[in-house]
Amino acid sequence: MFEDPHQAQETLHQVLRASQADETQVSVGGGRYRALRFGNEQILLTIEERLWHIQVQVAYRRMGRWDVGRAQGTDLSAEGIERLLVAARDCANLSGPDPDYIELPYPGEFESHLPDVSLAHDQRTARVGPAFCANEVASVILPCHRLELRCGGHYSVQVGSLDRLSNPGLVAVANSNGLFQHFYPTRAEIAAWILSPTSGVATFQQIGHQVAQLDINALVEQAIRRAQLPLSATGPSPSNRPVLLEPAAMAAILELIAPHFTHASYSSGRGFLADKLGETLFSPSLTVAIHPTHPLLLERPFDGEGWPRRHITLIDQGTIAGLVYTRQQARRQRVSPSGYTPVSPDLASPSPEHLVMNGQEGSVEDLVGTMDHGLIISRLANLRWIDESSWLAAATTDLGLVRVNRGQMISVAPDQEIRFSIPDLLERLDRIGEAIRVGESVAPPVIGSL
Repeated sequence: MFEDPHQAQETLHQVLRASQADETQVSVGGGRYRALRFGNEQILLTIEERLWHIQVQVAYRRMGRWDVGRAQGTDLSAEGIERLLVAARDCANLSGPDPDYIELPYPGEFESHLPDVSLAHDQRTARVGPAFCANEVASVILPCHRLELRCGGHYSVQVGSLDRLSNPGLVAVANSNGLFQHFYPTRAEIAAWILSPTSGVATFQQIGHQVAQLDINALVEQAIRRAQLPLSATGPSPSNRPVLLEPAAMAAILELIAPHFTHASYSSGRGFLADKLGETLFSPSLTVAIHPTHPLLLERPFDGEGWPRRHITLIDQGTIAGLVYTRQQARRQRVSPSGYTPVSPDLASPSPEHLVMNGQEGSVEDLVGTMDHGLIISRLANLRWIDESSWLAAATTDLGLVRVNRGQMISVAPDQEIRFSIPDLLERLDRIGEAIRVGESVAPPVIGSL
């Protein structure tokens, strides 16, 4: 229904024409989500969900102030849209003036050209059916069956912005000032675990906008090798020894510190970054940016108001370089908005997402080959702050600690609770590998010390 941008624009403009408010914004999200969950050598559950969600915001200028109301629903019929507009109008009348409201953006306020994200939609992926998904799942189950290994996980295909948690996301947004933006992606994902009854466990995940981008056979082969590593009853502490953080662990650390790069957090003066904009705090080999249209991500290039999402460098070669601003904050600070107003107005302050850390060369296996000794941390569970003002964090290693000796993985030790200083880690990055997509971020494996 909203795959074609012209049809989507006409549908949203019908809502705008029906509104009698001084300013109106309408957005729609949803699509189709299909998933197979598997375990015990069989498909356990098939999920098929279709949903469209519409949200309307109306604003009335009264005596120099704006009364703002919002309403949302799933009925896209003419009657449903009329009820939605009435509900939004009634909300505006009851809520009173909104002192933080800023007039909706005009297309001429920013460069109209958005980055090309056409590869985010793949016709073949959009047509994938249950039989194809089952064959992909079999690529995981059959090799494990032959080796008497257990496995489980899920394989999913998403068309539009509807995700596995039934969040509708955002496909298109339009307002009464003439702005219209549209993004209708496809997405395929495999996430699985492989367990050896006598050894350990390994997991893998891969996401792509095309089903052809998922190299399931290679992922299964690597995971089987990891799962068959022998177990050791005890293991050394990761402290004061070389540690290889796999991309998932590195991405988790970046996502933990990301909220500190908002203007709201920085201006509070209480965080680790207070008054440190422009200072070099970390290794010169570290660069981190917000980059939703990075080739490995190709995510929505505009925010909940249709404003283009900017490519913002947060850390540039170890130097604190940038912050994220809402439109309100940008107006007060006389800077350009970052383009991260959330789809839902309930989220008051944007948090950086689609983080990209610079990568160099080498896979996890390549970096292991350079280590004389050390440990590998695949993932971090329950990552949290011990002291947020100094960026002292704690976590539990997940999937065991893999021991490395003379460039080879030799065994898996039990998980441990660890505490570490993130500034110290980011200051001492000995080696950085090739960055890959991990969830909604891009991160490389790194060798450092905790």
